[in-house]
Amino acid sequence: MHELIWSDGSKAERSDKNSKPSEIKFKQTATKREDVSNRISERQLVGKSNYNPFLTSTSYVDDLEVQENFLIPRSSYEK
Repeated sequence: MHELIWSDGSKAERSDKNSKPSEIKFKQTATKREDVSNRISERQLVGKSNYNPFLTSTSYVDDLEVQENFLIPRSSYEK
């Protein structure tokens, strides 16, 4: 038969089956949906993610011009 022993060598005390704690306190939460809604509402707002942080100093027209001049492959036979 196995016996439970703590790391300091003392035996584990087992409680009686019939003994019950004097007070039972449970966390009173409404529902999971409300908990999730509360957690989401406590978050900090984050800026939009549909911008390129490397191109903030130039305008859209300048970016199109750079694309047309340098990023589109061209034939070496054209002038």
